[in-house]
Amino acid sequence: MRYLFCFGYETPDQFENNRQYGYDDEDSSAVWVEANTKDEAMSAGLRFARLFIERLFTEKGQPLPSEWSESTYASWIVDDPYEEWSPEYLDGLETIHP
Repeated sequence: MRYLFCFGYETPDQFENNRQYGYDDEDSSAVWVEANTKDEAMSAGLRFARLFIERLFTEKGQPLPSEWSESTYASWIVDDPYEEWSPEYLDGLETIHP
């Protein structure tokens, strides 16, 4: 089955500004996950999100902050994604496999 995994995150600049100025700025993204179950899709999505965020910080020359944790950011599986977003948007998203 294919599940839409969505997740929130902070870019390195957002992370710094949020702490320095008390902002609460975050971004979000989504990825399709080919998985056998919703739980498997969620696990694969969380791994993807962590690698995605690590890459953002690495590209900026910064380590992933020690206080970062998957549990501090929203993540969810969307049950009916085509009711919320256009087919053009959804069909352009990356697909991952556990």
